[in-house]
Formats: sequence, C-alpha cells, structure tokens
Amino acid sequence: MNESDITIISKGRYCDTLTDKSGETCSFMIETFVLRLSASLKREWERGNAPQTYSEMKENEDRYLEYLAEKERVKEECEAKIKEFLCLDKDEHVTITQNVAAIFTVVKIRQIGDEA
Repeated sequence: MNESDITIISKGRYCDTLTDKSGETCSFMIETFVLRLSASLKREWERGNAPQTYSEMKENEDRYLEYLAEKERVKEECEAKIKEFLCLDKDEHVTITQNVAAIFTVVKIRQIGDEA
C-alpha cells in the first residue's frame, strides 16, 4: 500500500454516556475518521463488498464457496490496510462504510470507565 492510498479528511472523538432503564450508566469513547481512498484501494474495497448479482451467482455456481471466501479475503485485506494506516490494532473491531465515491467513514467505539 502506498502512503497516498488513504487521506484523512477529518477525525474526531467524543465521550457518550448512556443510562439504562435501571439507572445504571456506562460511558463510551467514540472515534470517527473520514477518509478518501485512492482509486485502486476503492476498487479493492468494492470488489470485496459488492453485493452479489444473479449473474455472478450463475457464473460461480460450481465454485460458489470459493467465490465467497475470495470476496471475504479481499474485504479483510482492505480493512487491514485501513486499520494499519490509522494505527489501529488489527483485531480491533471498527465499522467501515463507504459514504459516496471514494469517501469512507471509520467508527471505533469502546467502553470506558467501569468495564466489566
């Protein structure tokens, strides 16, 4: 991956405290990143995340499970590149969504304070 494959447009974080029906509270640190992906990385993301069409299903009928495994592998590789760029742990759970064209949002949420 080239350094120019990902550009941070903006980032932010905030603490959110929730109170459940019993009055118990818990706090979360929410971090967000808005990114611009290069054309090649965007294509890689789309290849791993594109919804499957009927024609793709028919084309890959004989090797359907291999096809799904390949799509998952591509998706995981792309997510790993984004996490590495953001200096996030590779096993850390984040949500990555494509907003429009080459603009993506990454959201990381972790509980803070009295963690169980």
